[in-house]
Amino acid sequence: MIELEEGNGFDGVSGKVDGRPFIVLKKDRPIVRKRLTALHEFVHQSVSLKHGLSKTAVEKLCHTFGGAL
Repeated sequence: MIELEEGNGFDGVSGKVDGRPFIVLKKDRPIVRKRLTALHEFVHQSVSLKHGLSKTAVEKLCHTFGGAL
């Protein structure tokens, strides 16, 4: 997990580099927001469109999971 100070309208993003997952969070967000965003992005690494879910369904699942913890 990496924290950045830059970016407007940016809370977090995830992806893979050379097959290895990463999560980037905006450094100046409150800890509760960073935790929700980190969990949201973690789910993005675990669930994808290849599981037959629409983009909207994936986003809803990620947000629900992140908010539940």
